[in-house]
Amino acid sequence: REFATSCRKFNITPGFYMYMDTNAYLGVVSNKLVGTKPLIGTLDAYNELCLAQLHELWSNYGDLAEVWFDGGFNKTIQPNVTALFSKLQPGGVVFNGPGAPIGPQNALRWIGSERGYAPYPNWMTTFRNAGVPAVTGAGDPDGLIYAPSVCDTTLQDPTSTWLFDPFHATPRNLSDLKLLYHQSVGRSCGLELNFAPMPNGTLSPSFITRLKEFGDWIKSCY
Repeated sequence: REFATSCRKFNITPGFYMYMDTNAYLGVVSNKLVGTKPLIGTLDAYNELCLAQLHELWSNYGDLAEVWFDGGFNKTIQPNVTALFSKLQPGGVVFNGPGAPIGPQNALRWIGSERGYAPYPNWMTTFRNAGVPAVTGAGDPDGLIYAPSVCDTTLQDPTSTWLFDPFHATPRNLSDLKLLYHQSVGRSCGLELNFAPMPNGTLSPSFITRLKEFGDWIKSCY
């Protein structure tokens, strides 16, 4: 709630990420129970817990801009997740969400890598395979599903590091970010640029400085 309230204070619409495929604490890995005594007991109980958590996240904190599923979830609860999202967050967009032949409303398409660069040409339409999220990559000009692409990457170098890493806490240089902008936003892709807080909850001064430089360049260039 503190996160959502802070976002709205600065006119930012928040979004939430939930990874349901694995919960090592409860003894679930890749939608399978592991160990001799997993805390959750059964996969059915785990799925019910996940649905309850989604209900909380989607109903208590106002309208969300985006919902991330990342690694997905057990396909047995796909109809439940789809119905819950349609009921509670009809205006939000879904990344790696409930897969269906005709797709959920407001589906986003992953560009296919975490470097942040989109291929060219990059189409806004795609096809879906039954039961899986939208096809990744450059889309298809003859596709029947409108699913805009997303370039997700990090400000931190190396870009494979999503959480704050004190041993690699260097932001990408400005020349790299300029190329990133032209080959993501410039290719009809939404750019989602991650920057992780330090363990004390604050942001690295070097990250803030680089983001300011990047924003100033975008405003001056366009």
